[in-house]
Amino acid sequence: MGRKATFIKEEALQKALDVFWKKGYLATSVRDIAEATQLQLASLYHAFGNKDALFSKVLETYLTHFISPKLSELSESKTPLATLKEFFSQVQNKVCDASSGDKGCFVINTVIELAGPEPKLAAQAMQGLKNIEDTFTRVLRRAQEQGEWPQDRDAYKTARYLVQVLITLRLMARLNRSAQEIEDYMSVAFAQFLPESPRTTKPQLASVR
Repeated sequence: MGRKATFIKEEALQKALDVFWKKGYLATSVRDIAEATQLQLASLYHAFGNKDALFSKVLETYLTHFISPKLSELSESKTPLATLKEFFSQVQNKVCDASSGDKGCFVINTVIELAGPEPKLAAQAMQGLKNIEDTFTRVLRRAQEQGEWPQDRDAYKTARYLVQVLITLRLMARLNRSAQEIEDYMSVAFAQFLPESPRTTKPQLASVR
């Protein structure tokens, strides 16, 4: 029974994630989640608590199942700079492809939506961005160790900059900027620390969500 209950909770969290990801936190009601999960309201409250607690658990699920594996892949790459460039190339492609159904990064969406109305949840999402920043820092330092990136560059400051690039990309998508505008932005953004476009090399990298 314990294993079955755990499966049901994980399945419910995934369905809740889909709803929150599509509609956002503020526009989603607990009743919406109940309909998506086919659970009674009382069962939802019993399993997860109120809406804030449920969303916090959903965010934790996203960070664990979608962000952490991607960051591990970046950290463990034998070609750190090329892999980092391909990561951004995949994000750019998804942002530019209107047919992809891309809903954006759930973490970034949360920070943008909830920084004012729900600062506690926004802070949890910000920790996710901090994890991304820390990974970018490690990747850049490994690139320096391997001679792929100049030793006189500041990996930490550049990693913070790249997180801002990531956020800007998602904002441009929400504002329906054209593919050419996004391409132009990325060319300028990456010229700040790379001698070439992030589209030049394509190591094998799992799809970005």
